[in-house]
Amino acid sequence: MMTRAQRIDYELLDCAIHGFRDSRGYVTAATTTVPAFLKRLRVLFPDSVAQEFTDACKRLSKQDLLHLQKFDNEIGGFRDYQDERDDVAFFDADSTGFCLRASIQSQKYFKLLLALIDAPSGFKR
Repeated sequence: MMTRAQRIDYELLDCAIHGFRDSRGYVTAATTTVPAFLKRLRVLFPDSVAQEFTDACKRLSKQDLLHLQKFDNEIGGFRDYQDERDDVAFFDADSTGFCLRASIQSQKYFKLLLALIDAPSGFKR
């Protein structure tokens, strides 16, 4: 049985692994704003809140399962999410969004999560 947090991890990794990529290999920022991703999560969990999404991003980033990157006008280029000092820039409601990219380890964890999803009765894998 998959936990709610695991399902949110799965959705994030699914986006990072299978989403539309830019020339750098990152999923485009337009699909990864906090409100846009919450909309996706609320299909599964109508009571989803932004904190669940941001906590999952931070957790997966710390475990090197997900890379987060954002264009920074001040430096004229992209910068990586490092730690909580970057929270406002990446996750604030006024943020323009950020990019996701799977890491080398992402696929293994994604497959483990996929195996935990309850299939409809009669479904054969």
